Amino acid sequence: MQTFRKYQFNTLQELETAKEQMESIGAFAVYLGNIILIPGEYDEEGNEIKSPVISDKFHLDCLYKEESLSEYVDNEVWCENIGAHTFLGCDNLYIEAYNNHMNSQIINEEVNPQTINDGF
Repeated sequence: MQTFRKYQFNTLQELETAKEQMESIGAFAVYLGNIILIPGEYDEEGNEIKSPVISDKFHLDCLYKEESLSEYVDNEVWCENIGAHTFLGCDNLYIEAYNNHMNSQIINEEVNPQTINDGF
């Protein structure tokens, strides 16, 4: 069964290492870079009023042919919405995984608001 996960890494090197490993098992990994967490504000003429807040982490989305790699579970991020990127026709894979993750966190009373990032 296919698996869709979103990840963040502290360094570009960590991301590149993970991406290579994911692709070596036939997964499709997409480098998203430093994503916008909070959009900026602009006037009618397009002039910036307030700068966007950009993540200092490096982000990656991965579509696995099977289960996700367990060694990157600590890098997984869970956002309420799909975010800035998805894989065509695979939204349901992420939504189902998100719901399962959140339900297990609630059951175990381990909800960590830092892992819930709806900005991407």
